[in-house]
Parts: sequence; C-alpha cells; structure tokens
Amino acid sequence: MAQVPIEAYEQLREKLPEAAQAIAVYVQEEIRHIGVTQRDLYEVRNELLERIEDVRNELLERIESVRNELLERIESVRNEMLERIEGVRAELHQVRGELYSVRDELLEKIEGVRNELLEKIEGVRAELYQVRDELRNEISRLGERVISFEWHMKIWLGMIAALLIVMNPKVLELIERLIGLLFK
Repeated sequence: MAQVPIEAYEQLREKLPEAAQAIAVYVQEEIRHIGVTQRDLYEVRNELLERIEDVRNELLERIESVRNELLERIESVRNEMLERIEGVRAELHQVRGELYSVRDELLEKIEGVRNELLEKIEGVRAELYQVRDELRNEISRLGERVISFEWHMKIWLGMIAALLIVMNPKVLELIERLIGLLFK
C-alpha cells in the first residue's frame, strides 16, 4: 500500500466542510431538477414519521404483551415452585418427626439394654468376688494341707532314714542329702 503524506490528510480534513456543503447544494439542485418540492419532501417525511410512530407503538404494544405474558408465566412457575417447595418442606417436617420418634425409641432400647448389661455385669462381678473369696479360702486350706503334708513327709522320711541307718550307712548319707535339700 502506498503511504499518503500527513499533509494530504490535513488538506482533506480542511476541505471536508466545503465538500459537505457542496454535496448538500448538489442534492438540492438534483431534487429541484427532478421536480420534487420541499413540500413533497415534508409530506413524505411526515408520512414516514407517522409510519415509524405506528410501527414503534405496535412494537411497544407487542413488547408489553410479551412482557405481560412472560410475567404471568414467571408468576405461575414461581407459584408452582413455591407449592412444590412447601410440599417438600411438609414432607421433610414429617420425616424429621418420624426420625425423632425412631431416635427416641432407639435411645429407650439402648438405655434398657445398657441397664440390663449393667445389672448382668454387677451380677458377674459379685459372682467373681465370691469365686475369688472361695479361691482364697481354698488356697488357704490347701496351703495348710501342703504344710501338713510336708511335715508328714518329713516325719516319714525321718522314720525311713532311721530304719536305713540301722541297715546301711551309705543310704544314711543319701538321706541326709535329701533332708538337707528339703530344709533349705
């Protein structure tokens, strides 16, 4: 593309008002030449303005009609949605009430089972204490028996040792070792 110098742009800008005036004069001369008067132009202009106003009013009426229809539809949908929401809210309220009822029943059952288990645990605990006491008593009795048995064994071993001493001196040494181990 060829570049136009800046001066040419400035000259064009200066000549634009003159050119616009020249074009306006040319258009008026052509209109006169064709035979159209200014009155005819005003009539056409007025007719066009009336038609534009009629079309504008008709469009405004249509827009208003469509707007009203849309508002009615929106209101209808809004009301329908509000009814649905209210229905769902009522159902949720009912379900919540049922859940509270079930929760209360479960809590009562849990409390009953808990109390029952506590009673059983207390019973088992009492039985365990009783068994413990019985075992202590039994262990005490067994301890007494063991001590008594040990004394009886020592006495019997002593008697056997006395008999063996009389019979064999080597056995006496063995018995002495056994007795030494027992009395440690």
